[in-house]
Amino acid sequence: MRSVSIEVARKMGSKYSETELSYLDANFPFMNGFPLLPHLSHDDGEKLDLAFYYKNESERLTGNPGMIGYGFCEGPNLREVNTTESCLSKGYWQYDLLSKLNVGFGKRKYQFDEERTKYMI
Repeated sequence: MRSVSIEVARKMGSKYSETELSYLDANFPFMNGFPLLPHLSHDDGEKLDLAFYYKNESERLTGNPGMIGYGFCEGPNLREVNTTESCLSKGYWQYDLLSKLNVGFGKRKYQFDEERTKYMI
């Protein structure tokens, strides 16, 4: 995962100057088999959350703007499953916890940068 992440970061910087790859979490850093909340599947070091890109009128942002570093969440489009609703209905209360911490931080100032995010993915 490390080598793939480095290669993606290199390609992002080549196509979009001064763009960095920001990741949010992969695993609890001190012991294997212990997930980093809220992602219970992040217990083996084989998953990595990548930050989407955002922009406003004057700048393109690297990573997500947000009070705690996690930034904003994008909802599903009409063709996608609403994973948040599905997980919450199954009792996974922690699934949208971090997005609630960023309420009021200014998402309306930023627009999802679909072009850069799509290229990263």
